[in-house]
Amino acid sequence: MLNSLKNTINDMGVEVVIAHGISRDGLYLPETETIFVRYGLTDEQAKNVILHELGHLICKHADTPLSSPYYHSKQESQADDFWLEELAKEYLNNFDYFPDYINIYTFLKAYQIGPKYYDKANAIFTKIGSKELA
Repeated sequence: MLNSLKNTINDMGVEVVIAHGISRDGLYLPETETIFVRYGLTDEQAKNVILHELGHLICKHADTPLSSPYYHSKQESQADDFWLEELAKEYLNNFDYFPDYINIYTFLKAYQIGPKYYDKANAIFTKIGSKELA
């Protein structure tokens, strides 16, 4: 899955670079259309980082040194929403129908996502479920 994701992003004209020496897990630079991923992450962690950074691209985020902390926080939240929604769709593809119950902790563990994302993941599954059931 990681290689196909990287290929899809490359087809969009965005380069994915596995980088040594960066202090965070990932970074998207819109001016060079490059997603940097910290060397040493597992494939699942790298996929999570790439999807989050892709969220910045899709949402057309452009953070600058003059951006307020609120603006930065809002952009991070939107990128997280994109990332988790993409994973939720992938997760639901394992079922023939929308399940009556989804264990959010099982979902988070399967994708190596920390429990701090429980509420956000739960809201995304609720949103997807209401679309599926409509």
